[in-house]
Amino acid sequence: MRLLSETSEEIIDGLIEGRTDLAIGYFDDVSRNTEIDFEVIGKEALYTVVRKDHPLCRQPHLNLAGLERASWILPTYGSSHCQPIEYLVQCGMRPPTNIVESNSVTATLSLLLNSEAIAILPESVVRSYLRTNLLVRLSASTGESLAAFGILSRRGETQGPIGAEFSELLRHFGGSCLTDSTAPKSVVRL
Repeated sequence: MRLLSETSEEIIDGLIEGRTDLAIGYFDDVSRNTEIDFEVIGKEALYTVVRKDHPLCRQPHLNLAGLERASWILPTYGSSHCQPIEYLVQCGMRPPTNIVESNSVTATLSLLLNSEAIAILPESVVRSYLRTNLLVRLSASTGESLAAFGILSRRGETQGPIGAEFSELLRHFGGSCLTDSTAPKSVVRL
């Protein structure tokens, strides 16, 4: 087993080219690819976060619309990780203009800890930073917005025994993140 951190596009290319057998991640737009299956195994809350001593932490009544002029760290527009940007717009916020684009979780966290920027990240990414009070969840949160994560595989191929066992473990433990309103786990043919 190899654990890699790559962009969605690199992961999909690796699957298609046979360099990767399966992938786990947040893939909300693989519909353009007819060679890939995406199986949703869980959904995760997205949190709006800043560093612990950020000036916004002292403002008790924040809303997303009031954060339009703030500095944001957001996924590259058009990437498969664009759900936070789309959610901001759905909440009535004009797209922010002061944006640093990053598809690197490591870079995003480093920027958050060392700047006055805001980011929207999955709960699992920020959990330990929230617990140790390095990051703070803003009251102007994305609330119950959920990011779907799942297993990507090549369409029509059966996993070997190790891949099948690993996928089953992912389904079991990832399934604990599903909400009652989530559709039953199934492979989505795109």
